[in-house]
Amino acid sequence: MLEENVNQGQTRSIKLLSRGMNKDEVEKLLTAPMPDRERAFYRAIYDTFYRANELLQCNIDDYNKETGELIALHTKNVFV
Repeated sequence: MLEENVNQGQTRSIKLLSRGMNKDEVEKLLTAPMPDRERAFYRAIYDTFYRANELLQCNIDDYNKETGELIALHTKNVFV
């Protein structure tokens, strides 16, 4: 549990996932009704294994339409 300050000293508890999502949970998320922008965001996270902040730092210029590659310049991990 994580406590978050709301207003005037009030707090609320937020339950955090202690594990990743399984395939059924991901499928349920990706088939749920949501705007296209959010669907593309979740799909990109699932397909690329980028963290949310790494994906949010990408610009349109980081996407190559010809190859379908998305290059995140600000990542924690180095893949060889």
